[in-house]
Amino acid sequence: MIKEIRIMDTQDREYKVFSPEDDKVFPMYACGITPQSHPHIGHARVAVVFDTLARLLTKMGFDVKYVSNFTDIDDKILAKSKEEGVDPLVIAERYEREYYRAMDALNVRGPMIYARVSQHIEDIIKAVETLLDKGYAYEAPDGVYYSVDKFQGYGKLSHRNIDELMAGARIEVNPHKKNPLDFALWKRVDENDFGWRSPWGKGRPGWHIECSVMSVRYAGYPLKVHGGGEDLIFPHHENEIAQSEALYGGRFTIAWMHVGMLSIKGEKMSKSLGNIFALKDAIKVFDPMALRLFLLSTYYRSPLDYTPQSVQSYETALKKVKRAKDIVESSIDSSVSKEAFLPHYEAFYKALANDFNTAEAIGHFFKFVGEITSAGAVSKEVKDMFTDMLEVLGIENIEDVKTGGADKFIEYLLDLRNRFRKEKRFDIADEIRDYLKENGVVVEDTPSGTKWWWA
Repeated sequence: MIKEIRIMDTQDREYKVFSPEDDKVFPMYACGITPQSHPHIGHARVAVVFDTLARLLTKMGFDVKYVSNFTDIDDKILAKSKEEGVDPLVIAERYEREYYRAMDALNVRGPMIYARVSQHIEDIIKAVETLLDKGYAYEAPDGVYYSVDKFQGYGKLSHRNIDELMAGARIEVNPHKKNPLDFALWKRVDENDFGWRSPWGKGRPGWHIECSVMSVRYAGYPLKVHGGGEDLIFPHHENEIAQSEALYGGRFTIAWMHVGMLSIKGEKMSKSLGNIFALKDAIKVFDPMALRLFLLSTYYRSPLDYTPQSVQSYETALKKVKRAKDIVESSIDSSVSKEAFLPHYEAFYKALANDFNTAEAIGHFFKFVGEITSAGAVSKEVKDMFTDMLEVLGIENIEDVKTGGADKFIEYLLDLRNRFRKEKRFDIADEIRDYLKENGVVVEDTPSGTKWWWA
C-alpha cells in the first residue's frame, strides 16, 4: 500500500503531498448540487471522483472527514416552487431523493454528511456578522456584500488580478455595490417572498457563504482538499477563499482539486443545446458500474467526452472483471505465484498516488484481470489484491453485467447451438461457436451445461 499521495493544487500549481504518518485526519469538502432539476452525468463525474478518492485515502489509513452540500435554496428552485405552487424545500427534497437513488446505483458511499443551506441559516448569519465586524463586508439597501478590495490576494485561485477579473466577468450593474466584483453575503427580499429573518431584514444567503460555513462546521479548518467542477473556480471558489480566510485566518485549503467538464459528443452539456443526460436515464440504459468506470477513465482534471459507445465498451470490459471475480471466488490455489500479478497491483496504486491518475490505474487493473483469466486460479494473497482494487474503484459488488441486448442475443445463439448439437448437426453448432469467439465470447461446454463469458 502506498504511504503518501501527491495532489496538484489549482491555487499554487504545485503538488501537495499528504501522508497518514504526518497527520491521519483528512478534512475534505466537495461542492455538491443545486437540487432544482434532474441530476445529470456531469454531477455524477464529480461525485464518483471524490468518492473514489475518499475510498483510496481510507485504504491508506487516513481518517477521512468528507463533507458535501445541497444548495437547497436558489433562484431557480424558488421559480419552480412558484410555478408548481409548493414550498421550495419540497422541490429541493424531490431532486435530492433522485440524486441519492442515482448515487446508490453508482455505489457512491457518499460523504459523512450532505449539509443543507436551509438548515444552517443561523450559522451563516453569524458568519456575515463577523465579516461586517472585521470590515470585510458592508450593508447596502438590498443586503450585505463582501468587499473584494479589502482582501489581499483576491484572484489567487483563478490566477488573475482584479482588473482582469472585471474585464472577463459578466457582471450585472448594481448601484449598491462599491466594486462590481463584490458579491452578496445576504440578499434582502420582500416580506411576501421566501426567506429568513436577520439583522439586515428578511432575506436569503448569498451563494458562496454556505460552503465556507458548512465545510468548517463539519470537516474543520483548514481543509486538506476542497474540490468540485472546474466551472466553480471563479467566482465560487475564489469567493470562498476570500470569505473563509477573512473569517478564520490562515490558508483555507491546502490543495484545490478541480474536475474537468463533461461533454456530450464533443459539445458542452447545456440546457440550451438540449443535451443534458439525466442520471436516472443513464443508469437505466447502462450498467451503473460500467458508467462508474467510464467516469474514472480519464484523468480527473481533463475534459471527458460522453458517447454511448464509450460506456458500452466498459460494459464489455466488466464482463471480463466478472469472469475474473468468479475465478477468484471459486479457484483458490496457494501454489500460484503472485509474481505475475504484483507489478500490476503496485502500478495501480502508484498511478493513484501520482495526482489520483485513475485513467492509468484502470489500465493496470485490467492487466491484473487478464493475468487472473490466464492463470485460471489464484492464491489468497492475489485474491486480496484483487479485492483491494475492486473496493477502491467502487465496483466490489459487481454481479451480472447488463450490456443492452447483447446478452439476450448471445443466449439465443447458444440455445440454437445446443439444439443443433442434439440433432448432431455439429458443423452448424461449431460455426456458431466460432462466430461468438470472433466477437469476443468464449463458450465452454461443461457437465452442468454451456457457460460463456467475454474474453
